Amino acid sequence: MEGMEPPLLTCEAVIAEAAWQLAPSREAVDRLYGLVEAGALRMVDLLPEHMPHIRALAAKYRQMDFCDAAVVRLAEIFPQAKVLTTDSEHFTIYRRFRDKPLALIHPQSK
Repeated sequence: MEGMEPPLLTCEAVIAEAAWQLAPSREAVDRLYGLVEAGALRMVDLLPEHMPHIRALAAKYRQMDFCDAAVVRLAEIFPQAKVLTTDSEHFTIYRRFRDKPLALIHPQSK
């Protein structure tokens, strides 16, 4: 994560899923909330304006949930951004603008 400058862009769905994944550690969830509170994570409002795009993405990819579709939509809105994910299995398949791969940062990337 070297070289990444805050704020990082995200949406509420990502915070909700991250908090769910981190739930076994109350300290980790609290740290996540602290990042939001400190402004290190900037929330981008996607609803209701981007719902048609999110629906179209979810219809295209059977395994795509709302959170994944929201992240792909963020990558479309901010085309120079990179997606930070631990879910390389799905995000290497997803495409923005129908055919463009996502720029990813994930544990397997070096």
